[in-house]
Amino acid sequence: CSLTCRAWLAAARYHRFANTVVWGRLAPFMNLLDTSPGFAPYVRSLQLDGVAYPLRRRIDPSALLDVLVRLPSLMQLSLTNFELDTPLVTTLCGGPSFTRLNGLSLSRCRFNAESDLVQLVRAPSLKHLAIEEIDCLQHDLDDAMLPPTIDSLAVSGSWDAKMTSMVKWLVPSTQCTSIRKIRVSITSRVEAKHVAELLETVGEALQQLEVVVDPESNLEGNVLMPSVHAPSLSRTRFSF
Repeated sequence: CSLTCRAWLAAARYHRFANTVVWGRLAPFMNLLDTSPGFAPYVRSLQLDGVAYPLRRRIDPSALLDVLVRLPSLMQLSLTNFELDTPLVTTLCGGPSFTRLNGLSLSRCRFNAESDLVQLVRAPSLKHLAIEEIDCLQHDLDDAMLPPTIDSLAVSGSWDAKMTSMVKWLVPSTQCTSIRKIRVSITSRVEAKHVAELLETVGEALQQLEVVVDPESNLEGNVLMPSVHAPSLSRTRFSF
């Protein structure tokens, strides 16, 4: 429609660019932003995926910030298969284009230290956080580090010791949580046990729950949905 009527241009750009996915290097996408800046204000969600490379790819901090600065309406950022070192985290957290984001997704990313991950997820405007198979080379997570005040949390991937430690920091059992929505994946009894502990910790604050279950796990109903005291729970969804 936008090719035949200019009145449709804004609507067409919104539906085409609102959720943008970039695979591999950032340079071609930056060139596109420079040569066709008209679509930049329509990008609300940006997913950067380094899966085109055999190993996690390092991101140039200045290049990533240059991309974020060019997207004034960006609200959600997703990073997959990247090496997020300390200089990058420090640079990101110091830029207003990152601190205004309300959604952050980190999948199969590696950090130098847990403190870098803590600094990243404590962005002041962040309300929605998703984590999957996060790896931190240095384990320096301290109970004195306050968790972010997020509204929703999504956890997927293997619940190893690192993931369990991070989730317990995000949702501490010793204080009230701000989390109202939870999305989790379950592929085994071990993960089901961790999910049950998470739901028990959130307890009365929980309002919405989504559980994605591996159909080959063959788990019984009482394992998938244990008895949890959640009087505020108003919506539950299971996906198999």
